[in-house]
Amino acid sequence: MGQQLKDGLGQAWNLVATFVPKLVGFLIILLIGWLIAKAVSKALGLVLGKVGFGKLVEKTGLSGNIGSQKIDAAGILVKLVYYFILLIALQLAFGVFGPTNPVSQLLNDI
Repeated sequence: MGQQLKDGLGQAWNLVATFVPKLVGFLIILLIGWLIAKAVSKALGLVLGKVGFGKLVEKTGLSGNIGSQKIDAAGILVKLVYYFILLIALQLAFGVFGPTNPVSQLLNDI
């Protein structure tokens, strides 16, 4: 009975000892990916503002289609880039847990 308890606690400690570094790696990758996504989306927003992307969209006539809905085309583009980079960061972060992780498989399919 004592040996089984000792073996069970040893296995539990082994699982915790292998999970914690993976969790820390996941959080670090996710944080770095989030910071990169924020920086790139902010820079893209500034560049699109300086270039005059809003005026270009108005010239194409696209603003007539979305003008009544108060949607900013540059804002949509910035959000798309932000979420695309964040999706890549999530894929890399969940990859820490291994390729057999169901979330990693779902993200790879997307």
